[in-house]
Amino acid sequence: MFIDNIYDQNIYTNIDFLDTNKQKNKKSNNFINHFQKALGEISNIQNNSKKNIEKFQSNHSDISLNDIMINLQKSSISIELAIQVRNRIISAYKEIMNQQI
Repeated sequence: MFIDNIYDQNIYTNIDFLDTNKQKNKKSNNFINHFQKALGEISNIQNNSKKNIEKFQSNHSDISLNDIMINLQKSSISIELAIQVRNRIISAYKEIMNQQI
């Protein structure tokens, strides 16, 4: 009769919730993905504003000056928001780095 040694078997192979490194990587990737998505949306807003300005300058009748001004304000506000988020991230990083252990 042959009995397998239970110490040789890896019983934790399917339990991902115990692996804290995977959780940290998943959370950080999630934040990075959201941040990259937000930056992509800001870029799209700016590109749309530039395209609308070019259309207006080439006398396309479907773009009005009001639409251009609204798009420029959206672009400006989105850039200001991105700058504020960046500043908050930097200040949080500095605060964490200055903490004594």
